Amino acid sequence: MNPVDLIHRYAAVIITISFGLATARGGGFEDYDITHDDAAPTAIAAALGVRSLELPAVLPGGNVAVDGRGTAFSTCILTNENRAGGLDDDTFLGLAREELGIERYFVLPNFEDQGIQHVACLLKLLEGERILVARPPEDHPLHERYERIVDEHLAALRAPSGRPYRILRIDTARYRGDELAAYTNSLVLNGSVYVPLFDCAQDEVALEQWRAALPGHDVQGFPFRLADEPALPDRARRMYPGAIGWRSFDALHCRTRAVWDPEMLLVTIDDVERGGDSVVVTSTIVPYSGSGVVRDEARAHWRVAGEEEWRVAALVCQEDGRFRATLAGAPAAPTSIEVWVEATDGSGRRETSPRRAPAAFRTF
Repeated sequence: MNPVDLIHRYAAVIITISFGLATARGGGFEDYDITHDDAAPTAIAAALGVRSLELPAVLPGGNVAVDGRGTAFSTCILTNENRAGGLDDDTFLGLAREELGIERYFVLPNFEDQGIQHVACLLKLLEGERILVARPPEDHPLHERYERIVDEHLAALRAPSGRPYRILRIDTARYRGDELAAYTNSLVLNGSVYVPLFDCAQDEVALEQWRAALPGHDVQGFPFRLADEPALPDRARRMYPGAIGWRSFDALHCRTRAVWDPEMLLVTIDDVERGGDSVVVTSTIVPYSGSGVVRDEARAHWRVAGEEEWRVAALVCQEDGRFRATLAGAPAAPTSIEVWVEATDGSGRRETSPRRAPAAFRTF
């Protein structure tokens, strides 16, 4: 399984959040009891046979995006909610660091005038230190705010490698009044992407933009027309006024979650850098099965941009636990190099980074 939405330090822990709220108010949710939501992690932990950890914090899943490498993103409504519950910013960030392994917590401005402000409806973290960010139509009242978040906040952030994030955009559209189709609120799972559709012309554009962002993935769109759901209770219909069951703040990823493989093989490309006369690829490879990495099958594949054939270099484990490969024959002059890596562990799991390599690769 791909470590999407997973802080791998706690790969076998269900996190239970204490909200201290009995019902959700506003947006048509007045009769929705969220105590059932709070109870779900404990039930899931029991079903999967893993430990459950209860934290005295507000950490709604839709407003916590993580990269599996110690980085998290939220909008500032999250810190506001925790302060309202008596948890100041330093205490909250310390809790996230000590209990969840989040070393870098990026808190962004709210992107709506009102609403739950969940970051999953603004952006999606993608492998390769990329961020897919929604872009409203130019005549939408929130267009300027989205662009300011991109230009003044996201552009200033640094990924775990120390490089700026690469910002990609997905164009959204109005689908009911000024509500925006939440195309970033999609589920990326292994080699597939599941995207909510909103019965508007922009749906097909969004699917193509997802395919461009994650080449080699199977991108599928899912409509939610209330007329096609005869068994939907009246109480649920009241929560979704109109013809579509998705909301701008509550779409497909808000209602789905991947279940991890506790013995996953984690493979990442951490850096590609020139050192003197050579080019070196640095990779993290962690076999959570404990079965070890098959030494001769940890490899970096590379080529100069524009070439067709891939060259291969062995990834060798170093004293710091990371793997490095020296790209023999890499050009001395600065140029673009395309790279992907692969590894196999003793349990037979094989993984690549990017996930769908060689159809997808990193460019440095």
